[in-house]
Amino acid sequence: MERTGGDEMNKKAKVLSDWYLELAKNDNGFETLAGRQGLKIAGLLCFGPNLNSNLREYYVNQPKPVKKIIDLSCVVDSDIDCEFDNTNTFDKNSGIGNLTDVDLNSEFAYLHNNNWWYVNCRIRQDKWMYWGGGDCPLPEGFIVVLEFNDKTTLKVDNYTSLNWSRSKNNCIRAFKVIGVAENARYEWQKEEDNE
Repeated sequence: MERTGGDEMNKKAKVLSDWYLELAKNDNGFETLAGRQGLKIAGLLCFGPNLNSNLREYYVNQPKPVKKIIDLSCVVDSDIDCEFDNTNTFDKNSGIGNLTDVDLNSEFAYLHNNNWWYVNCRIRQDKWMYWGGGDCPLPEGFIVVLEFNDKTTLKVDNYTSLNWSRSKNNCIRAFKVIGVAENARYEWQKEEDNE
């Protein structure tokens, strides 16, 4: 008779072992974990996790998910307005126009209207951009408001799989970017910038 589940139990045992090692290193741990109270006896914890526990409740330091980098190369030479800046402020002095080139190997990575290179570039926010149809014009990673032919609007962050082509039916006629999705960031942003 073949025994099943051995690999899964080994993985769970490793997680448990790592959990107890992390707890021993921190030595402050159990009171702050999942709101549970525990009792330390000879450096060990009573009521800690075991092989039947839901281990997600017991992680001491859960790893943060890595944010996806927004690839602006798909908007090069498009009609999508971008904002350009060298200070991360994107204020009234920021350049506005088309992104005409991207060179991520340079400090000044974003070319504005074939004239000036900038450190930072983002899709222009809170501005309606009208859409004539075709493939989705935006890379993944934004929170977007879509406007349809019947003037209804919809706020989404999973817009790339929608039908962006023009038809007689109700289709997307305009969009505006209102922010960066929680799981994404621009190349020039630090990991924690849009949290």
